[in-house]
Amino acid sequence: MARLKTAVELEMERQELAKYAQGNYVMDKARLLLPYARQSTDRQYFKSMMDNTEQSSELLEHARALDWPLDKILPVFVENDGSKKTSGTISIDDRPKIKEARALINAGKVSAVLVIDVSRLFRDEDLVDPATFAKECKDNHCIIVTLEYVYDFNSPTRGDHDRFMQDAKDAAAFIRKHIKGKMLKARSKIASNGRLANGIAPVGLLVQHDGENDSLVPSPHAGQVDKLYAMFREHEASLNATLNELTAMAKRGEPIFPVCDGIDEKSMFLSRVERDGKLLGWTVTSRFGLKHILTNPSYQGHLVFNQRIVKHDAFPAIVNAANWLYAFDHLADVDLDGNEIIRERKAVRYVQKTSEDKGALLAGCRHNGLPVIDGLDGSHVYYKSNTERYILRKIEGIGGYEAAISAVELDHIAEDMLLHVLSISDVLPIALKDLQETVHEVDSDKPVEEDNTLDVARNELANITRRINVAGDVMEDSELRQAYEKQHRLRKRITDLEVSKQRQEAMAAELKQAREDIKYATQMWKSWDIDRKRRLIRLVTDAITLEEIADGWLRLTLVWSPVLPIDHEQCYIWQASGTTWQEHELEVLRNLYSTATRQELLRLLPARTWHAINNRANELGLKRSVLDQGTSKRIDISENDRKVMAQYGLSQQVRIQWRVLLGTGTGISNQSGQS
Repeated sequence: MARLKTAVELEMERQELAKYAQGNYVMDKARLLLPYARQSTDRQYFKSMMDNTEQSSELLEHARALDWPLDKILPVFVENDGSKKTSGTISIDDRPKIKEARALINAGKVSAVLVIDVSRLFRDEDLVDPATFAKECKDNHCIIVTLEYVYDFNSPTRGDHDRFMQDAKDAAAFIRKHIKGKMLKARSKIASNGRLANGIAPVGLLVQHDGENDSLVPSPHAGQVDKLYAMFREHEASLNATLNELTAMAKRGEPIFPVCDGIDEKSMFLSRVERDGKLLGWTVTSRFGLKHILTNPSYQGHLVFNQRIVKHDAFPAIVNAANWLYAFDHLADVDLDGNEIIRERKAVRYVQKTSEDKGALLAGCRHNGLPVIDGLDGSHVYYKSNTERYILRKIEGIGGYEAAISAVELDHIAEDMLLHVLSISDVLPIALKDLQETVHEVDSDKPVEEDNTLDVARNELANITRRINVAGDVMEDSELRQAYEKQHRLRKRITDLEVSKQRQEAMAAELKQAREDIKYATQMWKSWDIDRKRRLIRLVTDAITLEEIADGWLRLTLVWSPVLPIDHEQCYIWQASGTTWQEHELEVLRNLYSTATRQELLRLLPARTWHAINNRANELGLKRSVLDQGTSKRIDISENDRKVMAQYGLSQQVRIQWRVLLGTGTGISNQSGQS
């Protein structure tokens, strides 16, 4: 028997309906207004930055016109900071700003999202994202405000959900009909006639202008492209090894693509190699850029447009056919007909192991895909298993650098600090309490409001599959092809969402295990295997960074996770520099060693200790004609070492020294030095 509503419930329902009595929308200005702008592509961001500014200005102007309280208007959420493409066709799960916006909406903090129009939010042909977003807005009483219309999904009289979905459908149709339709067909028609559709040539080729019949011809860099393919094959299909060789060449002043007559600097979209302010040429510094060059069918003479060959053998090949096919077979994502190549997915490995190598503690990745340990300001840390060393490398043309440290030494430094922190009496109880609360939330039987994107995608897949099965035989070819394309996209997206869900479940299981591990780490650490130790490291740190602050000096920073209520730590590691002597240093030694004072030599050779200077001089057969009197300085410290010690307040007596990064936690004290 149905329950009768109480008088209070009936009155609340009447008041809710009264809000919409005139068919108007309701703006809750006590909560936040979230302006959202999206730049479609990198080119749009870099070449039309004013568009970003104009979007933001127009949104803020509209917000003021709505008389929204200024303290309730969030800064504009701009999707695409120039770091990557952010098309409206990309899943909302892969767009950071809209993902952040959804979190605020689902937390009940936002009452309105302000955008230029619906196309700024979505251009999803499958309409999964618009349906997901609309449901989240409805559940949390959040309206969507555009410059021309307001969508209120809770209004019983306006039918805004249907209108929103239709507008989202129209936004997606613009991509399909205009961008992929008229414009693409026009350019494809030009390309199919053996003519260049976009007027751009890849490195190694030049555009030859001949009225309307533009084509591609070899450039002065054609031989270098062929050399690059041969280099990749010599390195047995290793992108990393090929990049390392390119970097070493650039450091020597030998860029793979040197400056030469016939090459317009504006046409080169690679990393510049300079020396003393003079441009020497260009090199490749990223895996993506190298892979793009090594899989380009243009180098076999094929005219390519929109990742498809539109005309075979349109101009002479510039790369050896065997080398080109070798690279293409190893790296290409699509075949020569534009069909996706399905490769076996490589398992994520935290470290390359051998029978003698037990792996490195800080090697591998966190659950978010970021390295457990990495560099700063463009540098990166790699674990090299054959030498058992961490390599700190920055690739920046000839301005790059490389430093290294034994994995055993660095792991020992990190684990010593971890065990020290866990032995502090004030830390462990707080950490266990935080973990207990987190694990309790994971184990709780209470219903959890989950992201419904997966359910929406599954429903859409069921609908399109049923449509194909029931009416596929009477569909026109173009309609059936679109249906199969949608089915393929939905299956791929569901797989990605399921993998993401499995990853989250694995994290939850790992969290439960860590609750026990953190209690017994100080007693059981030595008996644990490397994988168990790594799990705990990933739990108790948010980031670990390594940087070279001076020649012979590394700084390790441990950023503890909120589980550990303490200040972050920095460890200064003083290494014997041992770098190769440069010619100018040897010249100073030959000319002045016999007559200059010790202090003068140390000043002229600031990276060298007196001990190193004496040893090198003896190897060169040099003798001193002056006596060093009254000097009390240590012979194993260089002038650069003294500057670093003075700058950071470090002792000359120990080579490993910890310092608290103040203001990052509760300030619980720890060890400050280590010999």
